Amino acid sequence: MKNSRKNILSALMLTSLFANIILIIVFMISRGIDNLPYYSTVNLTFDLCGLGVSFFLAASVFTDDTNFTKNTKYFMALTFIVSLNIFWDACCWLVDGLPQYAVFNYFNNMVYYLIGYVYSAVFWGYVRFALNRNDTFSVKVSRYCSFFFVFTVVFTVINPLHNLLFYVSEDGYYHRAPAFFLSYIFPVIMNLLSGYLIVVSKVTLRKKIALISFLLFPAIGFGVSSLFYGISVGYPTIMCSIILLYGSLYSEKGYANAIENVEHDYAVDVQNSILKKEFPNEEHFSLYGNINTSASVTGDFYDFVRMDNEHIIFGVGTTSGKGMPASIFMMKALLILRASSASRNISEAITAANNLICEKNGTSMHVNAWLGVINIRTGQMHYINAGSKPPVLIRDRQASYIKSPPNNSLGVRPGIEYTERTVELKRGDIILAYTDGLADIICGAGDAYNEAKLLSILNISNDSARKTCKTVEEEINRYLEKNEAIKDMTTLAFKYHG
Repeated sequence: MKNSRKNILSALMLTSLFANIILIIVFMISRGIDNLPYYSTVNLTFDLCGLGVSFFLAASVFTDDTNFTKNTKYFMALTFIVSLNIFWDACCWLVDGLPQYAVFNYFNNMVYYLIGYVYSAVFWGYVRFALNRNDTFSVKVSRYCSFFFVFTVVFTVINPLHNLLFYVSEDGYYHRAPAFFLSYIFPVIMNLLSGYLIVVSKVTLRKKIALISFLLFPAIGFGVSSLFYGISVGYPTIMCSIILLYGSLYSEKGYANAIENVEHDYAVDVQNSILKKEFPNEEHFSLYGNINTSASVTGDFYDFVRMDNEHIIFGVGTTSGKGMPASIFMMKALLILRASSASRNISEAITAANNLICEKNGTSMHVNAWLGVINIRTGQMHYINAGSKPPVLIRDRQASYIKSPPNNSLGVRPGIEYTERTVELKRGDIILAYTDGLADIICGAGDAYNEAKLLSILNISNDSARKTCKTVEEEINRYLEKNEAIKDMTTLAFKYHG
C-alpha cells in the first residue's frame, strides 16, 4: 500500500512538473519569442532552468528513496512549492505588457505572492523537523507565525481594494506599489527565525551549512530582484539551495548506509561463524536448520549438542535488539547455553544459563528461546519455552502446536526457576522449532502470517527434517517476493526415526 501511494504521488508530481515546463514553452512560442522583451527572455530562461532542475531533482528523490520519510515529504513539498512559484513567475513575464491579459497578469502576481508566503512557512516547518525542535520557543513561534501568516495572506488577497503592494496598469504592465516592501515582512521574519534556529541547534556542521544555504541564496536572489526591477531570480536561486541540500542530505545518507552495510555484514559474519552448518542424520534421528537474515540482523540462532549416546539437546532463540549488539549478545547467550547443556536436567540448565546471562547485562537485552532434550532411544522429550513461539509437532501428516505456558525470557532477571514439560515422540514424528520472525512477515493484504497458515503448510510435510524446513522456506519466499521480513527467520527441525 505504501509503495502504491508513493508511485501515485511520484507520477502526479513528475507529470505536473513536466506539464509546467511544456506549458511555458508553448506559451513562449504562442506569444513569439522574438516579440518578448529582453528582460522577459532572461527571466524565462532562468525559470525554465529552475523547472527543469526541479523535475530531475524530484525524479532522483523518488528513485533513491525506497520509503517516504517525513523528512522526504518536507523536502519534496519545498521542491514542489518552489517549482509552482517559478511557473507562476514565468506566467507573469509571458503576459506582462499585454493589455488584453491585464486581469490574468494581476491574478498571476497575486498567486506568486501567496505561494511565497507558503514557502516561508513550510521552510520553517522543515527546519523544525530537520533539527528536531519541539521546545517551547519553537512551538510558540509556530503559533504566532500562523496568525501572522493568515493576516499576510488576507492583506494580499484584498490588494485589489487598495493596491498597496502592486498593481497592473491599463497597458498591461505590472508595477510595484509604495507599500511593496510589506510583502517581504513575513518571509524575512520566518527566514530570520529559521536561521536563528539553525545556528543555535546542535547538529552537524554539514547540515547547518546545507540549511543556511536556503537563507543565503534566496537572500541574494531576492535582493537583486528587489533592487533591479526586471530581474526575477529569487526562486531559481532557491532551487540552487535545494540542490545543495539534496547533495548534502544524500551524501550523509550514503555515508550512513555504508556504515550500516558494514555493520550488517559483520553481524552476519558473527551469526554465521557460530552456527553449525553440518547436520546429523543418524539411525534414531535427523536434524536440519535454516536461517534467513533480514536487512537488520536481530540475533537469531539455532543450536544442537549431543550430550551422550542417548540424549541430544536442540533449540532456537532470538535476542532483542539489532545489528552488531544483537549478534554479540547472541554469541554470549549461545555459548552459555552450550556450556549449560552438559546437565541432563534441562530445568537446572536453563536456570543456570539465565543467571549467567543476567550477569553484567548492562544492555538490558534478553533472549527468547525454546529448548528440548530428547532421549533418542525412548523418544521422551523434556522441553522449556522461555518466551518463544510454541514449536510444531507433525505426526502422520497432521501438524499441531506443542503448547506450554511460556516462562520469562532469559536475561530479564536472575533467580527465575523454569518449569519443564514432557512429550512422548513416536516413530516418524517431526518437531519444528522456529523464531518469532516467521510470524512477523507482512503479506500482500497487510495481514500477519498467522499460526493457522503455518499448520496448513506443515500438514503436507512428513518426509524429513530438511524437507520440513525447505517447505516452510519455499512458502515464505512467495511472500517475500512482494514483502520483506521485519526480523530474521530461523527454523530447526528434528525427526525421530525411532
